[in-house]
Amino acid sequence: MKQLFQEAGYKKGQIIDAYCRTGRKANLPLMAATAILGYPAKMYDGSWIQWGQLANNQDKNGTEILPEENKWRTDIDKYSVVI
Repeated sequence: MKQLFQEAGYKKGQIIDAYCRTGRKANLPLMAATAILGYPAKMYDGSWIQWGQLANNQDKNGTEILPEENKWRTDIDKYSVVI
């Protein structure tokens, strides 16, 4: 598991943010990181369902909350998986 995290780009001391569509699948890497490896980790419990609501929304000034080039956009096919 340690090698998998390192190959994914993990550097010692970084906080691992676990997330998925609903929060259920993200529990496995979260538990592996914290309970087994002792890495600092946290769960984004709002997950993609909540985050996806930000994609086409604007703030009070009319600025997109997540600009189109943002890698976290969930409404653009190249950044998301349709399930």
